[in-house]
Amino acid sequence: MTTLAGKTELMPWYGEDSLDEISNIPTALSVLAVNLLNAELRFKRSETYDIGSDEQQEDSDVLAFVIPKLVQLVEAIQSQLDTSLDNDTKHQLLELQCRCYWLASAYYLQSGRICNESYIAKAAEDLGLDYLNKVMNIMSDNSQQQEQQIKTPHLQSSTRHEVYWSTLSMDTLSKYKEYIQSSAIVSSARQRFSDIQNEVNKRSQPTTADTEETVNDITEDDKAKYSSLGLELLDRYDINGEKASELINELLKDLLLLHEDHLTYTPDMNDEDNVTTPRSKAFTWNGLSHWGRLWTEIPSSSKAMTNTREESYRPSIIQVLASSLVATGEKISSLFLMFSKLALSAVSQVQATPQDDSSKKKDEEEVNCQAPSTTNNIRMGYGKKNHLLMLVVNFFIDKMNDLIMSYTDQADMIGALESHVTSQDFKGLILASLNKLHIVQDDSTDDSSLHMNIFKSVSRLVHTLRDCQGLSIQVREKVESVYFGSLVKSFTSQKKVFAELTKTNDKRLKKWQLSITSQADLVFFKANEIAELLSLNPTTVNKDGSAEVSHLMKAITCQDGEGSNSASTLAQFASTLLWFWNYLSNAYDILSPTELSIRDRLMVPIVSSIVGLCGSPGVSVEPLLDSRDDTMSSDNKSSSLSLSDFFESDDSVNGLFLHGSSSEENRQQRSRRVLLRKICQLVQCVSLVLKSVNLKHMRQEEFLSTLDFPSSQHGPFLPLVTIRVLSSMSEAIFDLFSVDISEVAYPYGARECGSMLDSLLGRAYSHLYGFSFVSTESFASKSYAPESIKVSIHH
Repeated sequence: MTTLAGKTELMPWYGEDSLDEISNIPTALSVLAVNLLNAELRFKRSETYDIGSDEQQEDSDVLAFVIPKLVQLVEAIQSQLDTSLDNDTKHQLLELQCRCYWLASAYYLQSGRICNESYIAKAAEDLGLDYLNKVMNIMSDNSQQQEQQIKTPHLQSSTRHEVYWSTLSMDTLSKYKEYIQSSAIVSSARQRFSDIQNEVNKRSQPTTADTEETVNDITEDDKAKYSSLGLELLDRYDINGEKASELINELLKDLLLLHEDHLTYTPDMNDEDNVTTPRSKAFTWNGLSHWGRLWTEIPSSSKAMTNTREESYRPSIIQVLASSLVATGEKISSLFLMFSKLALSAVSQVQATPQDDSSKKKDEEEVNCQAPSTTNNIRMGYGKKNHLLMLVVNFFIDKMNDLIMSYTDQADMIGALESHVTSQDFKGLILASLNKLHIVQDDSTDDSSLHMNIFKSVSRLVHTLRDCQGLSIQVREKVESVYFGSLVKSFTSQKKVFAELTKTNDKRLKKWQLSITSQADLVFFKANEIAELLSLNPTTVNKDGSAEVSHLMKAITCQDGEGSNSASTLAQFASTLLWFWNYLSNAYDILSPTELSIRDRLMVPIVSSIVGLCGSPGVSVEPLLDSRDDTMSSDNKSSSLSLSDFFESDDSVNGLFLHGSSSEENRQQRSRRVLLRKICQLVQCVSLVLKSVNLKHMRQEEFLSTLDFPSSQHGPFLPLVTIRVLSSMSEAIFDLFSVDISEVAYPYGARECGSMLDSLLGRAYSHLYGFSFVSTESFASKSYAPESIKVSIHH
């Protein structure tokens, strides 16, 4: 069979085109079979392309032409049947007729789901249901063949794996109809939602003369309608049911389809949030100015809820669900979990992106002057899709944050938060969001700013949870631990990327300069957050010489009860900090102007992180030596000290404070002296790294925005971190060896450590408070008040 003359390649039809008179039934059946197979294969292939792509549009145009023609042909054949036909021919027609109507049903139902215009979508869905009923009627009329089944293997795919896509029978079609009827709830909900909005719009006034958005004027009757809608959709999309994953993916696909054009993050260059640390101004951050129309279309608070005046606009399912629940204030905790599941589903899809060597192939094609291969087109498709998915992650994390700030007074919301933030889902979302996910890049997409936005959104969410007074202290510490552990892993993995960039041969390329600068920005913010958390949560030293490490350090050494004892994360973290410090402080390297600028920017965050880590004695990068000692309690085992966990030094220092045989010493006395030795070595470490920071670095916050650093309201960041850490160390020494103020029992040699502590603290005081007990010199252009009354008394 050949394509008819005059037919274009986009509209193929194989065989006789005239349907007015069927002269030969077997020939007509052959034409029907060939064109039906072509349509089935195109329908299957179209699903592999992104909606709106050239390839998808081509197949869609062909199907829009071929499917109505197939239906017309099968009905023409049916009308001219006679009783003289043999049973095999009749059975062949029956199978082709069922396959044809089944394809038409699937095509029109899918068209209804992806259409933006509500009235067109409704017509397509009705037509799809009509063809489904025709298939079921034909199968029912021929029910004398009890086990009749019709194979349709060409329609089955990775996303259409249910049995009715491969085999048609009354049983499978009944299951599919049940699914369609449950989906009809969604279509009905969309229409009812649009009707309610239109009613509200008639009673509302525009916010401005030039806007399409209106302020809500919702009555109690409207709230009742919204409530019914929301509860129906929550029942339909049960995120705790067996098919939760499939339902969430359906919501996500619908969101991308209907909101793709509005899914953009627009930074406002006049907004201080562009240079702020992620945790600052969380309560004044304005989602509308960054997300625009989408922020109000999928509301997370009654203040942000507006209506649209486009009557033909087709709302997404999550838009209907969120608007209905927010309008009534019901089931907000369920909405929070839905947002979280959507973000996690988007992350999972990005992580599932096939790993390939597309970049290498592309480079080889450019070098050899070859035409771009189809691999590059696939690569670009993945890049666009993954970029949209990461925008979805960013958006819903912001939405989760807004829900918490708007509804923390609700008891069920607090209960949901208590349960969710301690779950593996929350931990997985934070870890995946902070790590740079594998995104297949294309030349038209720059994801560096997107990763920074996601990081800031995660940080705002975490700090909002930390400040939520309704949550218990244990839950808030758990949130901090998850965040800190994710930060450390992200920071460690990012060092590999940064190190590779420093090894490039041509540092004059603009692309390289942009890449290393964006990486440095992420390192800057992550190191600041790490230093802030560590300095606020130092190790607590007890008088018996035991050390209670913070929940942060327990998280990265697997001492929090969620894993076996392992210090690999801590070792990698310490190694990463030392690598950065060596890179920043090496004066013999020949650096480009870009790298010099990066050195100045990163010195304070990296040194602050090292100082913060020095404030956490009591953990070891080696297995705990006392773990096999049955005489120790479990608490003491978890906080015991390894004698090998020290920096290398000369023999006189190694033997300091440890006179005589260990068997003759009291166990507590020995523990106190061991801990004192460790503190002395950590003080020495702090002194060494601080020497690499000059006055220019210390005062860089005066030249940059002060909002670049955490706790900027309390003064320059590095002096602030130094005071927090060294104050905790001096307090630990006092508690270990002082009976009271007049009777001290410090071991011989502690005087030098104390003197160094006073010197370092005095220098930090001069930068922060404008005075020092050890010098009259002041480096501060502005003095700051202490962070708290406790800090003031201590100083």
